[in-house]
Amino acid sequence: MNYQWSFKKNIMQHMIVTLIGTTAYFSHSIAIAANVPAGTQLADKQEVRLQLTSELASIDPHKTEGAPEHFVESHC
Repeated sequence: MNYQWSFKKNIMQHMIVTLIGTTAYFSHSIAIAANVPAGTQLADKQEVRLQLTSELASIDPHKTEGAPEHFVESHC
């Protein structure tokens, strides 16, 4: 009985540590923002445009195999 309790306790400790580590990792990568100087006038509509340097062979995920297709699949 005592062995089972310590095993469950170790599993819970590992799960908690993993959850805290994962949360810290993702919150750090998401919480990055630009430092905008005071008094800077920002545009009403802000966009990010990506320029591809070559034509896509296909947009079908089952047929894509090149770098441009992978870029579109992972960023759009």
